[in-house]
Amino acid sequence: MSEYFNKTFDVMSFKQVCYTPTGTPNNNWCSLPFSGGTISNSGCPLVSMAMLLRYYGKLNTPLDLYNKGNFASGYGNEPAANLYGMTRITHDGTFNSLKGQIFEQLCTNDVTCPVMVYGRDANTGNQHYVVIRGFSGSLSIRGYDTATGKPIYNYTEITPNMFIINDPGTFVNDSQTLDVMINHYKIDKASPVFDITCWMNLKIKP
Repeated sequence: MSEYFNKTFDVMSFKQVCYTPTGTPNNNWCSLPFSGGTISNSGCPLVSMAMLLRYYGKLNTPLDLYNKGNFASGYGNEPAANLYGMTRITHDGTFNSLKGQIFEQLCTNDVTCPVMVYGRDANTGNQHYVVIRGFSGSLSIRGYDTATGKPIYNYTEITPNMFIINDPGTFVNDSQTLDVMINHYKIDKASPVFDITCWMNLKIKP
């Protein structure tokens, strides 16, 4: 027996890059100084955070977050979230060790939400942030929890292409999946530095 999931959150897509593929100017924040470069070349954490804050109705654009936090010279996700009274729930590990928790946060926890993902390849140093805004796929049911009666799903069946993302660094359509981010930025799924973060207005158990 299996169950099919097709859940998405209405997360606004913001981009860190300055121009669309056709050369059309994209936004008024891409060229601002950020962490030794500009938002265009290193602002994926700020822009991803802005997507989540917009989802919760906290701001309109990444420029609001940038100006509120004075993040030209330095940036941290925790200080950024604290500016808006958000609670951080975070897990660190490899993709395979975290994929069940990502799925639960999106689909089955008592309070669900989109999540921000940070991937870093321990060998190459390549790194990137995106927002996972949905899940689509079927999972086998292994049994039922005796205490809650809830299904126990086979998380080994979860693959990156089941997670739907918003990627601030590309203009590929925003129905792309997590495998595109992992492959494009050459991030090793077995890297010990693969972080998922859920930002919420209230404190919940991870």
